[in-house]
Amino acid sequence: MRAPSVLLLLLVSACAADKTPVDSADTGDTGDTAPPGPTRERRAGRVSLAEADLVVTGEPGDGIGTSALVGSFGMAVGVSQREEGRGGLAVFGALPQADVGVAEAETWIEGATAQGYAGVTLAPLPGGGLALGAFWDNRGGVQGGAVSLLPDVGQAPAAVLLGAEQDYVGISIEPIGDDALVIGAFGADWAEQDEGHALIVPAASTGEHMLDDVAVGGLYGEQRLGWLGVDVDAADLDGDGIDDLVAGAMGEEGRAPGSGVVYVVYGPVDALRSTDDADAWILGEASLGQAGKAVAAGGDVDGDGLGDVLIGAPNEDNAGNAYLLTATLQGERELSLAQATLEAEADWERGGFTVAFVGDQDGDDFGDVLVGASRHNDAAGDRAGAAYLLYGPLQGTRSLGQADWIAVGEGVDHRAGVALGSLGDLDGDGFEELFIGATGFGEGAGAVYVWY
Repeated sequence: MRAPSVLLLLLVSACAADKTPVDSADTGDTGDTAPPGPTRERRAGRVSLAEADLVVTGEPGDGIGTSALVGSFGMAVGVSQREEGRGGLAVFGALPQADVGVAEAETWIEGATAQGYAGVTLAPLPGGGLALGAFWDNRGGVQGGAVSLLPDVGQAPAAVLLGAEQDYVGISIEPIGDDALVIGAFGADWAEQDEGHALIVPAASTGEHMLDDVAVGGLYGEQRLGWLGVDVDAADLDGDGIDDLVAGAMGEEGRAPGSGVVYVVYGPVDALRSTDDADAWILGEASLGQAGKAVAAGGDVDGDGLGDVLIGAPNEDNAGNAYLLTATLQGERELSLAQATLEAEADWERGGFTVAFVGDQDGDDFGDVLVGASRHNDAAGDRAGAAYLLYGPLQGTRSLGQADWIAVGEGVDHRAGVALGSLGDLDGDGFEELFIGATGFGEGAGAVYVWY
């Protein structure tokens, strides 16, 4: 049985917005001069999330803010805590042009089981539509979890992929390549309890299946209580045009018990392999540091034309850190050798609880990053939470308090930064829009904040 405190932590895991960034242009010498891209003034200072360009709010108890996604279907917002955890999905047929409540959404998709927490995660489906995670869904087994594939968001799911008892399938979901998804199930058992796995499935799957039965590749853990798959991402890290897999195992023993480990498998990932056979493994530093609670892959922060990796360790040194790795990853690496270390402003703030690449926000040809600290204390109140934007390139050790732009939650226990990322370039200006979630806003109604 999992500790309740751990499960509550994972309930608001951030794998919601599309983490696939827009990389910098190729920096190789081709003999041609590429036309300059758009530029704009950098965001700066410390602001309240109340100043966002668009705010979507839930109703009391909805707890929205764990997931949001924009696609051809409009805007989808996960409502994972409605009806005491049944959850569901609110879909606006078009991107709202003004602040709006989820009650005004045109389409409502209700979670399939009580306490399934449908909508805690969302991911885009290759080819259109979305994948809906419900990591406590009970159809395959008590708290087995489920991922529903919705190529047509207005219709019934084309496929439902289920987990066995306490697998927690759907705690993380990301597209990999042009035709597949990688799905995390941090509680899955192999030889030991809760080793976890990250499995790849065809995005065009149909019917209802146990996740294990349709997997065509992926990674499974080897350590008891390692929780592999608590977060996953995929991007081309080595420049060969094929997506590579990055998976966090926040409970594994790296350099200390519970320090966490992050694994990299270079694509194509067309077979199931053990973490012992990963191409690279990055070891957490401190006991119970939880490295790998959040991972992101693909942003080109150093401008070398290759994808980078961001790792969150929200309990590192009791405060939390985020780490940027820009060098090619092969074999064993330590987080202490990261290109940049981003430290929380104070103890217990959970810095690195969420991490994301958000494209090139200022047009300087270096990718930029967004880091969440969901328990940040501010003048707005204790545990108001915050999201930190840092412009690339980055190197060395830096406090998140020195970030270029800091967006802070509006009040006590709002927990801003519990989810964050990019929603893509919604207005066609060449820059990706930012999404920041705050599940505690408004008596637990929750809010999704969008910044253009």
